[in-house]
Amino acid sequence: MAQLHILVRVKEKRQGSQGMKQHCNCNNLSQPAVPLSPSIHVPPTLRAGECYHVFISYSSTDYQWTHSLINQLESCGLQVCYHERDFTPGRTVLENMSDCILESQKVLLVLSPEFVRSRWCLLEANMSLFLICRKGYLFCFSSLDFTY
Repeated sequence: MAQLHILVRVKEKRQGSQGMKQHCNCNNLSQPAVPLSPSIHVPPTLRAGECYHVFISYSSTDYQWTHSLINQLESCGLQVCYHERDFTPGRTVLENMSDCILESQKVLLVLSPEFVRSRWCLLEANMSLFLICRKGYLFCFSSLDFTY
């Protein structure tokens, strides 16, 4: 019964003294706008068949940023699923993806230009939509502009 959530990681290019370079224009996760406090947030109860509160799909180029987010979520008591740690060795990637999505309450896509260029990330996104739609959820998406 996973629901899909999308987190957009925004990058912009700025002119610097050494030409164009990428600058991350996202919140500093070590100092979030609204601090996550374990004493305030009580994680929801996992229902039958659920092992995780959230399955996170992201591009490997967003590893550092995403793992800062994962650390914060887990410090609040959430059970977070991500492929490097939670996929079962010896099973196919597709089996792992579908099982982890189905065993999660929510699916979080860390959307970035690198995410939409990755065939594995897009496969996880499509599989999330397919599995969620089979359970009767309906989602509306706005178009996102990744041009710089």
